[in-house]
Amino acid sequence: MESSSSILKERDRLYEFKDWFSTDCYWKGDRNFKQTISSFLSVTQMDMLKNGVFGKFFELDEVSHSGNLTHCMLLSQLFYKDKSKIIFKVFGHDVAFTEEDFHTITGHKIEASDYSFVDVRENRLKEWYFPEVKKEFEVDVCVDVEVCDEDAVKLAQIYLLEAILLGKFESQNISNRSMKIIDDEELCVSFPWGSFCFDELIDSLLHLLTTDSVKKKSMGRIPSYTMLGFPFLFNV
Repeated sequence: MESSSSILKERDRLYEFKDWFSTDCYWKGDRNFKQTISSFLSVTQMDMLKNGVFGKFFELDEVSHSGNLTHCMLLSQLFYKDKSKIIFKVFGHDVAFTEEDFHTITGHKIEASDYSFVDVRENRLKEWYFPEVKKEFEVDVCVDVEVCDEDAVKLAQIYLLEAILLGKFESQNISNRSMKIIDDEELCVSFPWGSFCFDELIDSLLHLLTTDSVKKKSMGRIPSYTMLGFPFLFNV
């Protein structure tokens, strides 16, 4: 099979069935996020978090990820120039995973909006709770910082966003823009988290098995790969 997507036509399979291969697909997110967050929040703070913008995720009995299902779906992917959705051929039918599907499952708003104005704001949470080391090997004396209920909930929301909805690698920095948005309660409620998180997930899905570096590997392919985003929704 030719590896260059430039020769593919709309609705062509990226992998024909004869080219399918087995491998392990992992997810980096925290499946036990409820226990993790409850370990550092008080009962009052947990109630505030559950009543907030990401509260519905605490209604989930569990957050799991089927690596085999994800891998088989990605092998069934069809080529489309439109990168706003991902489409698969399943039992002879085209099945699409779209922004609307993400919204239906999570309830989070989807809309095209420009929030670049947030970038010029001061990142209060970062400066107060995550001060940067000014010089190499120079570490300030650790001083306990008292965290009010509102800030504790905001920090938990940041963790939930980064470790669950974005499923990012531990080595990746937390988004400054996300921290600033969460710090503004009114903006956090109105922000289209559905569009934001869907874009991150779809970007991960679209690139996992479509790069030339993957397609050109010999039979046996790759021993494993790791995906970002929140594949639990994709599995659903």
